[in-house]
Amino acid sequence: MILKMIKYTTHTYFTLLLLSALFLLNTAPIAYAQAPESNAQTFEAKARAVDAVTLNAGKSTISIWGINIIEGVSASFFVKARTTLDNVIGAEKVRCELKSRNNSIIVAQCLNSNDIDLG
Repeated sequence: MILKMIKYTTHTYFTLLLLSALFLLNTAPIAYAQAPESNAQTFEAKARAVDAVTLNAGKSTISIWGINIIEGVSASFFVKARTTLDNVIGAEKVRCELKSRNNSIIVAQCLNSNDIDLG
């Protein structure tokens, strides 16, 4: 009898807890995310990794936005990083959003064909 009461009380407690949560979800103000109006310039290009932070796309040089070169790291680290970046890009085009230009270098946030951010 006591086990049935404990089971019933626990079940009732969780049911009330669930109902309370649902009530709060239904009454809480909901803020819907709105996509900001964007005039972002995007482009696609067949690219190849030059180093761990730079891509070559034809005659253009693209610096990947969000990555900085680490100082004091061995040369083999940079070779592995470039190879990894090249493998993540694969043989497909990258899709980039222009962030800025620094002389002839394009600074852009780029995604591979699987929508993985390269930065």
